[in-house]
Amino acid sequence: MDPRVCPACAPMDGKVRDKRSQLPQWPLHYNCRCAVVLINKDEREDVRFGIEVSEKQFTYKGKPINQLEGAERKAALSSGYYATKVKVRGRRVNRKVEQFDARPGQRRVTYGDYLAQSNDETQAMFFGGGRGGAERAADFRAWVRSGKTPQQAMAKTIINMPTTTGPLRTVDAANVRLRPLKQLTRPK
Repeated sequence: MDPRVCPACAPMDGKVRDKRSQLPQWPLHYNCRCAVVLINKDEREDVRFGIEVSEKQFTYKGKPINQLEGAERKAALSSGYYATKVKVRGRRVNRKVEQFDARPGQRRVTYGDYLAQSNDETQAMFFGGGRGGAERAADFRAWVRSGKTPQQAMAKTIINMPTTTGPLRTVDAANVRLRPLKQLTRPK
């Protein structure tokens, strides 16, 4: 769970099927980092960890991570902060690990939940980065505030994304894309 996941794979997160043959062939697309995993369908997974990003330096006890030394630096890194930056959508950003929780009554945390609980910058990076990503992220947040689930809000922003029900075997990653800015809609 990080902002580098593509719009084709993000909606697939949390999808459960009885047979492997009901899922698409993996990798779904070129440079795909995703995997299909075997789970116990009766087991709850109400917490997952994901990576939030920010162009601003994260701080630990009021100090920037890159200025920490010794035991303090070790404590910050063991708390989930990364000392190095990563490139996302062409920009070098700082990272930290965060805990994301399932919504009440939900069995598993999905990528949509991760997005809904992430900071604005992480959301904008997922939705393409730059001004367009920021606009799509604002659209996504507006749909969540209006009462849509995070998966439903993602569906308002991603064209041809896989749905909760229906055949996943036929997902064509080439047809899944972010909605152009002129087509964004916000709840009234």
